[in-house]
Amino acid sequence: MIVLLDVEKLSKSIYHGSTFNRYLFNNENKIYSFGGEGLWNSCVKLLEFNFKNKEWFNIEIKNFQ
Repeated sequence: MIVLLDVEKLSKSIYHGSTFNRYLFNNENKIYSFGGEGLWNSCVKLLEFNFKNKEWFNIEIKNFQ
């Protein structure tokens, strides 16, 4: 059985930053991104995608050590 999926870019941003080898996950119908590397740097932030603005925003991780 072959399953075809439609894939489309949600973000309107032209900046693509640290987007390789990141973890993408969905929780309560929200899309999150954690980590990643690219453009000669790495990212250790947790980001949430805002569907209204079509942008990624940093989420503070509390009690992270």
